Amino acid sequence: MSKTASSHRENEIELQELVIEQLKLLLAGVRTSLSSLRAGILLLTLPISLVGLLIITSKYHTILKMTPLSELIFSISGLTLLTGIYLIVRALAQIRRYHVQIKRLEEQMRKSGPTR
Repeated sequence: MSKTASSHRENEIELQELVIEQLKLLLAGVRTSLSSLRAGILLLTLPISLVGLLIITSKYHTILKMTPLSELIFSISGLTLLTGIYLIVRALAQIRRYHVQIKRLEEQMRKSGPTR
């Protein structure tokens, strides 16, 4: 093999290693987004559980007697619900963006061709 062919092969290998490192970084971002998605789902379920608990224990209290407390509970539940929705939407958008970048890298690797 000539020096030029050897140098070309080394450049291809370096390019592939660089793309692999970029893919690892993107996949780490996807994992982070998935954990945000999981947290958002958790925040969605908390208000539902709380309302279920209030319904189950409704024979022991009335909402009219507990108006200030029920307003506080429902406002906190609403904020928790909105925060959960925000986290879910943001995580899904980030995951979609990461997948687009991963597809671009895959296309770039296909265009550069396999290593010999």
